Amino acid sequence: MKKSIIIAITIVTSLISSYSYAGSFRVEGGIGSSISDIDDYTSDSSTGWTAGVGYDFNRIVGMSLRYTKNDDNFNKEYKVDTKSVLAAIDIGYEFKPNKTFSIKPYALLGLEHMDVDFTQYFNRYLGNIDLVRSETKSETQNVFALGGGVRMAFNDEVTLSVGTRVSRITEFERDIDVVQSELMIGYKF
Repeated sequence: MKKSIIIAITIVTSLISSYSYAGSFRVEGGIGSSISDIDDYTSDSSTGWTAGVGYDFNRIVGMSLRYTKNDDNFNKEYKVDTKSVLAAIDIGYEFKPNKTFSIKPYALLGLEHMDVDFTQYFNRYLGNIDLVRSETKSETQNVFALGGGVRMAFNDEVTLSVGTRVSRITEFERDIDVVQSELMIGYKF
């Protein structure tokens, strides 16, 4: 375990220092969409919002910290509300075809702290009356997030990012895969 941590730190450090590049901060916000998969039942797509900050060490390695909130509805059977904080590293290469535009496709690896409210609805019939009962469970977990995306910068100031990531929650006596996609606009300084 210690060897793998030392190797990972060495690789990241060498990638960070591999190019002479003035690092840059960015602030981003936007809309998100999520789909949850519970025991092979897939939710309808839902919308939410996301906000975050990031830092690009060089043209290859960047990091970000994001907050995301989404609500998923499952055709009156399940409901999953997620709030998450993501700390992630993105690794790719920033291509700069001209002075006013750059594009960076990247892979994302991170740790996500998720607050999940899982609601299951039960229908009961009493004659002609449809009674709906629900049971809600809440859980907080730290999970790994894997994903990718593309970040574009215009005039080295305005950014436009499109990305997606997947996280797996293994609680509530079932596996829940949460896929979150985001469209963010930001400012780089």
